[in-house]
Amino acid sequence: MKKLSQSTKPAKVKERVDPHIKFKKVGFTVSTPTLEESDAEALQHYFPERDFVPLMEVLATVNRHTGWIGEFQHWQQRHHHGRPEDRVVYAGVIGIGCAIGIRKMARISHPISESELENCRQLVLLGG
Repeated sequence: MKKLSQSTKPAKVKERVDPHIKFKKVGFTVSTPTLEESDAEALQHYFPERDFVPLMEVLATVNRHTGWIGEFQHWQQRHHHGRPEDRVVYAGVIGIGCAIGIRKMARISHPISESELENCRQLVLLGG
């Protein structure tokens, strides 16, 4: 890679007047100034302070605002005992969507049983 000649450098770099560029014996570093306030700070109270958000919380929040879980219908309209509880549907969606599987999801989702999840999978999520 060819080095930049002095004539191709911007004027501020050639004159070394940019306060954000620090020259070393070999090369230089660029620092960015901190902003007093940014647009992101105004939205900060909408986001959690922790570094992760559980998928269950994401699904529940989206459902609260859109009602997507109500769109799942039992495939057999005559012979069913109602829609499974939301927590069972969430566990089923996570189990299938994240390739965890129903059996393993039942083991890690207490007190949801494997039969509840399997019924949810067969009757609601996969449509029979």
